[in-house]
Amino acid sequence: MGFTDKFDPEDFYMTEEGYIVFTEKYHLKRGYCCQSRCRHCPWKEKKQQAAAAGRKKNDKWQAAAAVSSRENKEQRYKES
Repeated sequence: MGFTDKFDPEDFYMTEEGYIVFTEKYHLKRGYCCQSRCRHCPWKEKKQQAAAAGRKKNDKWQAAAAVSSRENKEQRYKES
C-alpha cells in the first residue's frame, strides 16, 4: 500500500517534479491548518486577514500611546 493509496483521488495531485500537493478539498476534509504553508490552504486568507487586523489594532494602540506620551510631556512642561 503506497502513501497516496490512503487518499481519495480528488484529495491530491502530483506535480511534474513528483511532489504530492493536497487540494483545498482535502484540507477542508481534514478540518484544520497544519501550519505548513500549503499551496491550497483554505485558511491562508483568513490568517492574513487576522494578521492585518492585529497590525491595525497594534497601530491604533501605538498611536494612542504616542498621543498620551505627547500629552504627558506637554503637562510636565506646563508644570515646570
